[in-house]
Amino acid sequence: MRTPKGVEPVDEHPHGAQDRRPEHRVRHEVLVQIFDLGLERGLEGGGDLGPGLRAVHAARVLQPAGHAGPDHHDEENDSDSEVDHHEHAERQEPLRGPQTDDVHVGRQRRRIFGGKRVHPPHDEMRPRFRQPKGRVRTSGGHGTMPVMRTAPLCMVGILICGLAAAQPPAMARVLILGDSISIGYTNTVRSLLTDEARVFRPMKGRSAENCAGTNNGVAQLDRWLQIDGGKFDVIHLNFGLHDLKHVHPETKQNSNHPEHPHQASPERYEKQLRAIVARLKATGARLIYATTTPVPGGGVRPHRNVDDPGRYNAIAERIMKDHGVPINDLYAFAMPRLEQIQRPVNVHFSEEGSRLLAQQVANAVRRAINGKPQLCQGSWQSEADAVKQIGRLAGSWRTRAEWVARAARLKKQILVGAGLSPLPTRTPLNAIVRKERRHDGYSVANVAIEAFPGYFVTGSVYRPAGAGPFAGVLSPHGHYRGKDGGGRFRRDAQVRNATLARMGAVVFAYDMVGWGDSGRAGWKHRHPQALPLQLWSSVRALDYLVSHEPVDPARIGITGSSGGGTQTFLLAAIDDRVKVSVPVVMVSAHFFGGCICESGCPIHKTDRLETNNAEIAALCAPRPLLLVSCGGDWTKNTPKVEVPYLRRVFGAFDKKDHVQNVHFADEGHDYGQTKRAAVYPFFKKHLGLSPASESGIEVEDQATLLVFGEGQPRPSHALPANSQVSW
Repeated sequence: MRTPKGVEPVDEHPHGAQDRRPEHRVRHEVLVQIFDLGLERGLEGGGDLGPGLRAVHAARVLQPAGHAGPDHHDEENDSDSEVDHHEHAERQEPLRGPQTDDVHVGRQRRRIFGGKRVHPPHDEMRPRFRQPKGRVRTSGGHGTMPVMRTAPLCMVGILICGLAAAQPPAMARVLILGDSISIGYTNTVRSLLTDEARVFRPMKGRSAENCAGTNNGVAQLDRWLQIDGGKFDVIHLNFGLHDLKHVHPETKQNSNHPEHPHQASPERYEKQLRAIVARLKATGARLIYATTTPVPGGGVRPHRNVDDPGRYNAIAERIMKDHGVPINDLYAFAMPRLEQIQRPVNVHFSEEGSRLLAQQVANAVRRAINGKPQLCQGSWQSEADAVKQIGRLAGSWRTRAEWVARAARLKKQILVGAGLSPLPTRTPLNAIVRKERRHDGYSVANVAIEAFPGYFVTGSVYRPAGAGPFAGVLSPHGHYRGKDGGGRFRRDAQVRNATLARMGAVVFAYDMVGWGDSGRAGWKHRHPQALPLQLWSSVRALDYLVSHEPVDPARIGITGSSGGGTQTFLLAAIDDRVKVSVPVVMVSAHFFGGCICESGCPIHKTDRLETNNAEIAALCAPRPLLLVSCGGDWTKNTPKVEVPYLRRVFGAFDKKDHVQNVHFADEGHDYGQTKRAAVYPFFKKHLGLSPASESGIEVEDQATLLVFGEGQPRPSHALPANSQVSW
């Protein structure tokens, strides 16, 4: 067999001439790399390698390629990166685990599988290569591994690569108990939770079983709890729609007579539902109770009174309160939109109605899987506690693959906590664009987009002079008020937006909920859904930029201060289309945002996962990030507390230089001229813009900037102000 070009063996080895042939050494190195790749891909995919393979993975990570033991120094590794030096320092530390038993890495390393210690013979030690001189040699008498011995290693690597990545660990087991309403949404729930849970429900043969009322529930519950071996993590249940229907007093068959009794009287319903809940709680599963959905008017068959769901739900809610069971209020969700989602004169739902119910159920199950959520608002923790938390976060991951896996979990937590998982359907934007006003080097047009049916996001689009494609920048505003109306109407906001347009970016400055046009329409900023409304508005604003304006989708940025800074790092965290982000005077490890639009949803902490705004800002890594901080607010510690952690994250991608901080120790909480002057060069560098100039910017009054001003009414189908929104 021919020796590969440029590779020449130089040392003889006493143990078998075939083993030292360079082809085998090269092939061995390739196969070892496949093995390592399998381990890494398995971890990146969220797979659980098991304790034995975790030990092997850790040993391989701790021992860099080419290391044959502590006595064999490799001059070529003298210029290792900081991470490599860190790993080298830890190389001799024991790795301990459930089945690894003090595995040491070094000349006398022991590979342990299933508790057995195997001292590798010399001919199985890893070979070393010296490519710069085109020569291969073994060191210290260690030979190479034969091809036949590496074939199993290759197969293990391939299997790990394919299987571990495809099977995430600890899939939750979920049981859905309910009547035909639940049958209508179970498959969609199963689809929505594909990567998070295994969803079961009672079956009769190949068909879904209707759990009916509490009479049947008491009789069949033990059987249902044995489905697929039982041991469920979450049980989502409902009983009521069958209990409140009328039946013949003697035959107990369905009846259309309003004077006939209920299948289960309210008293019997309460007794039986209490017994069911007590039995389910004894399993140790986390329970979720779904309220009974509405009964429409018009004479449904069999007979059900329109008011009975409310009566029976009140009983169920009292029971759940006694047992500490959270409620998924499907009744309250369905009632306002009953005509659109329920079949005529029928308790059942349309296909779209079942899909919407499924989303509510899936979100409730996710919350149960992730543990009890906690709201982290304002200065939720002290500065000292924030430093300790940063230490815990830093200790929760070590490699790039581990960070990528953690980042995926954090993004999921943000979306689930905000009620945006799965993301809503992207409906047509139906953009309304008012007459353009031309100024020196830029123009302004007022724009409204329909983020979802009936909900309009309003703002101003600043466009550069000339033809595109241009960069695009989103400009969410903070909670700054003033005589000029605050928000996007403020002078400093208009100057910043117009200057970025002059530099070569199309800038979309849009209103928060209850500000600008939204406020004039009666919407309140402290809407209970302010956080998801604003985050989804940002997503749709970006949709508008890349689809309706002459914008290069590869050059998208976002910047805002205070509450606008929160919107900046939240969007950059969940939407990879944002290439450059600049949150101003907002990113802090101890301050979580003082408004419901920033911290009114459980996006930061559950029983299983904790984070803070500094780590959320890091989720954009390795895309460029500039933090602008000051000494006069909660960002006073940014250079010493938050930035080092962010640089560690970016360092995992070898992009430490992509995170920057400009700190104004003597300034306060604003987006003033000095801070703007620090931001412009960052956008210039990363978005390919021209130099900045704020001279000659024309500041417009509020009336000019309104989308729905004098003689320009809102669309007739616009949602009433402060509506409870469903996606």
